[in-house]
Amino acid sequence: SGQAFIGDTDLAALNDRKLTQLRRDRVGFVFQAFNLVPTLTAAVTIGTMTVNSGSTVTLNGYSLTASSITVGGSFVFLGTETVSSVPNLLAGSSVTYNSVGTSIILSTWTYQNLVVNGTGGTFSVTSGSTITVTQGLTLSAGTFTANTSSITITGDMNLSSGTFNANGSTISVSGNWTYNSGATFNRGSSTLILNGVSKSFGGTKDPSYYWNITVSGTISQTME
Repeated sequence: SGQAFIGDTDLAALNDRKLTQLRRDRVGFVFQAFNLVPTLTAAVTIGTMTVNSGSTVTLNGYSLTASSITVGGSFVFLGTETVSSVPNLLAGSSVTYNSVGTSIILSTWTYQNLVVNGTGGTFSVTSGSTITVTQGLTLSAGTFTANTSSITITGDMNLSSGTFNANGSTISVSGNWTYNSGATFNRGSSTLILNGVSKSFGGTKDPSYYWNITVSGTISQTME
């Protein structure tokens, strides 16, 4: 027996609505390497959430409501969930979309590392929108459709597996471009801009395959 207080508030005296409001406004989660809630099993409403480097939080289809979200580790979700605020994605962090069937529209956040890894899933960027990836973009599984978006990648572009439909997009890559034999790249009428210095351009297609390609840096070519 006993009482539980947050500040001067007696938790036992609050009804469900007041408890929800208190969790939203005054309670935060910090996810460390040995976290207690790595995968959500219900929708969560909290004040703040921090995912430390080395930790992973998986939304698993459940929505997250928080006034502040900071991610230094890995943030994994289907893409169908509602995330109430734009996460502060720190250097070294990663966001993974892993839906296995639903058509997902990617959020226009500024990503550090963006991973698309949903076998059978379809992922797209809204036409006319901009996706910024300050470290690397990896397609590991699923179908990624760029439409007429602008995708800027400061680091590497790695087509490991799955299908990338470039359509009429503009893709700028400052790091290495890797197109593995297990992936499919449909060029459409896209423009590929390679502006890195001393970077590699590798894969199953030579530069003549791409619809429009601009090299403004120094690139060495390797073929599988």
